Amino acid sequence: MIDILLSVAGNSLGLYAANRYVENFVFAGGYVNYITAGLFLAVLNFTLKPILKIVTVPLILLTLGLFIIVINALLLWLTDRIFDFIAIETTASLILSTILIGFINLVLGIIYKILD
Repeated sequence: MIDILLSVAGNSLGLYAANRYVENFVFAGGYVNYITAGLFLAVLNFTLKPILKIVTVPLILLTLGLFIIVINALLLWLTDRIFDFIAIETTASLILSTILIGFINLVLGIIYKILD
Protein backbone atom coordinates (compact mmCIF):
# COMPACT_ATOMS: atom_id res chain seq x y z
CA MET A 1 0.00 0.00 0.00
CA ILE A 2 2.81 2.40 0.87
CA ASP A 3 4.42 1.66 -2.50
CA ILE A 4 1.34 2.92 -4.34
CA LEU A 5 1.12 6.05 -2.19
CA LEU A 6 4.81 6.74 -2.70
CA SER A 7 4.43 6.23 -6.44
CA VAL A 8 1.42 8.58 -6.60
CA ALA A 9 3.32 11.22 -4.61
CA GLY A 10 6.42 10.85 -6.77
CA ASN A 11 4.46 11.00 -10.01
CA SER A 12 2.47 14.03 -8.83
CA LEU A 13 5.63 15.85 -7.75
CA GLY A 14 7.31 14.85 -10.99
CA LEU A 15 4.44 16.20 -13.07
CA TYR A 16 4.58 19.45 -11.09
CA ALA A 17 8.35 19.71 -11.63
CA ALA A 18 7.96 18.93 -15.34
CA ASN A 19 5.33 21.64 -15.63
CA ARG A 20 7.68 24.13 -13.95
CA TYR A 21 10.98 23.25 -15.60
CA VAL A 22 10.39 21.51 -18.95
CA GLU A 23 9.52 23.63 -21.96
CA ASN A 24 6.47 22.56 -24.00
CA PHE A 25 5.07 20.56 -21.07
CA VAL A 26 1.78 22.22 -20.18
CA PHE A 27 -0.30 21.17 -17.19
CA ALA A 28 -3.56 22.99 -16.51
CA GLY A 29 -5.38 22.78 -13.22
CA GLY A 30 -4.61 22.46 -9.57
CA TYR A 31 -3.40 19.86 -7.13
CA VAL A 32 -6.41 17.59 -7.71
CA ASN A 33 -5.38 17.20 -11.34
CA TYR A 34 -1.78 16.48 -10.29
CA ILE A 35 -2.96 13.76 -7.91
CA THR A 36 -5.38 12.33 -10.49
CA ALA A 37 -2.71 12.13 -13.19
CA GLY A 38 -0.18 10.81 -10.67
CA LEU A 39 -2.60 8.09 -9.59
CA PHE A 40 -3.30 7.10 -13.20
CA LEU A 41 0.42 7.00 -13.98
CA ALA A 42 1.01 4.86 -10.87
CA VAL A 43 -1.70 2.42 -11.95
CA LEU A 44 -0.10 2.18 -15.39
CA ASN A 45 3.30 1.60 -13.77
CA PHE A 46 1.93 -1.23 -11.60
CA THR A 47 -0.17 -2.92 -14.30
CA LEU A 48 1.09 -2.23 -17.82
CA LYS A 49 4.79 -1.59 -17.21
CA PRO A 50 5.67 -5.15 -16.05
CA ILE A 51 4.01 -6.59 -19.15
CA LEU A 52 5.88 -4.19 -21.42
CA LYS A 53 9.16 -5.01 -19.67
CA ILE A 54 8.63 -8.75 -20.21
CA VAL A 55 7.77 -8.27 -23.88
CA THR A 56 10.76 -6.01 -24.52
CA VAL A 57 13.43 -7.91 -22.55
CA PRO A 58 15.70 -8.29 -25.62
CA LEU A 59 15.63 -4.53 -26.28
CA ILE A 60 16.22 -3.75 -22.62
CA LEU A 61 19.23 -6.07 -22.56
CA LEU A 62 20.54 -4.78 -25.88
CA THR A 63 20.41 -1.16 -24.72
CA LEU A 64 21.68 -2.01 -21.21
CA GLY A 65 18.43 -0.86 -19.63
CA LEU A 66 17.99 2.43 -21.47
CA PHE A 67 14.89 1.12 -23.24
CA ILE A 68 13.07 1.43 -19.89
CA ILE A 69 13.10 5.19 -20.50
CA VAL A 70 11.17 4.55 -23.72
CA ILE A 71 8.64 2.42 -21.80
CA ASN A 72 8.23 5.17 -19.20
CA ALA A 73 7.85 7.75 -21.99
CA LEU A 74 5.13 5.60 -23.56
CA LEU A 75 3.24 5.47 -20.26
CA LEU A 76 3.55 9.24 -19.83
CA TRP A 77 2.38 9.73 -23.41
CA LEU A 78 -0.67 7.54 -22.68
CA THR A 79 -1.39 9.68 -19.64
CA ASP A 80 -1.12 12.77 -21.84
CA ARG A 81 -3.60 11.30 -24.31
CA ILE A 82 -6.12 10.30 -21.61
CA PHE A 83 -6.25 13.63 -19.76
CA ASP A 84 -7.10 16.92 -21.43
CA PHE A 85 -5.28 18.99 -18.82
CA ILE A 86 -1.85 17.64 -19.86
CA ALA A 87 -0.22 18.71 -23.11
CA ILE A 88 3.22 17.43 -24.07
CA GLU A 89 4.01 19.23 -27.29
CA THR A 90 7.38 17.82 -28.40
CA THR A 91 9.26 14.55 -28.20
CA ALA A 92 12.13 16.28 -26.41
CA SER A 93 9.81 17.53 -23.68
CA LEU A 94 8.35 14.02 -23.37
CA ILE A 95 11.81 12.48 -22.88
CA LEU A 96 12.97 15.22 -20.49
CA SER A 97 9.81 15.02 -18.39
CA THR A 98 10.08 11.21 -18.32
CA ILE A 99 13.64 11.42 -17.01
CA LEU A 100 12.64 14.09 -14.46
CA ILE A 101 9.68 12.09 -13.15
CA GLY A 102 11.82 8.96 -12.96
CA PHE A 103 14.53 10.83 -11.06
CA ILE A 104 12.05 12.21 -8.53
CA ASN A 105 10.58 8.73 -8.01
CA LEU A 106 14.11 7.36 -7.55
CA VAL A 107 14.98 9.98 -4.93
CA LEU A 108 11.72 9.42 -3.03
CA GLY A 109 12.31 5.66 -3.10
CA ILE A 110 15.82 6.07 -1.72
CA ILE A 111 14.61 8.39 1.03
CA TYR A 112 11.87 5.92 1.94
CA LYS A 113 14.33 3.02 2.14
CA ILE A 114 16.71 5.07 4.32
CA LEU A 115 13.93 6.08 6.71
CA ASP A 116 12.41 2.58 6.80
